Amino acid sequence: MDQFNIIGKRGWRRFYQCQEAYHVPEFCDFFRNPDRYLRSHGVEVIKDNPVERTKVVRLKLCGCDWIVTRYAGEGWRHWLQRGLLPSKALLAWGNALGLFGVGIATPTPIAMIEQRFGPLRGMSYYVSEYCEGVAANQFLQSNTEYVEYGAQVREAINHLTEKLHAAGYTHAAWSLNSILLVDLQPLVMDIDQLQHFTGPSQRFTEAKNRDWDGLVRSAESTVFNVA
Repeated sequence: MDQFNIIGKRGWRRFYQCQEAYHVPEFCDFFRNPDRYLRSHGVEVIKDNPVERTKVVRLKLCGCDWIVTRYAGEGWRHWLQRGLLPSKALLAWGNALGLFGVGIATPTPIAMIEQRFGPLRGMSYYVSEYCEGVAANQFLQSNTEYVEYGAQVREAINHLTEKLHAAGYTHAAWSLNSILLVDLQPLVMDIDQLQHFTGPSQRFTEAKNRDWDGLVRSAESTVFNVA
């Protein structure tokens, strides 16, 4: 966490934090109206899940490519029930900084934004660097690459999982879909799903076991094409 200089601004309608290096006019304009940028700045939609009301896009800003995850609310009832709780963007931001603090690979966190009405949180956005890579489940379906590098990648994924647990983290949706391979090295994705435990407990043990089970199930459901 000490690797980044973090600055931010808190107001009645908006709260954001970002790396100081990116607190430049174009980014500040983005902070004021993220959706306008998501409609007009060379956006590529990576994922659009209407059930979870989550949208992931690739956005060009300041001459670079970023990944922006937008977390929408589920109506006014949800807003009243969860408005005082940390947004998913804030959870992702805190988890990313925490992972960097203990040397666990994830795309570099750039910023988080919450739309607010006083203390109540609404739509939120998490911004991270864009990393050119392939999802682990897609890699494991690759003919030649799996044959040549499969054992190396499996070992790296196992080591990453062990590092997560050693640092006190578990992942509510840990599977090959939550791992991005960049130059055969695994990065943690979907980091709003991380939970941090401060010490040993039965809940921590159960959560770690679920992580390993999730990896096994996702590997078993992958159609390996290595003939």
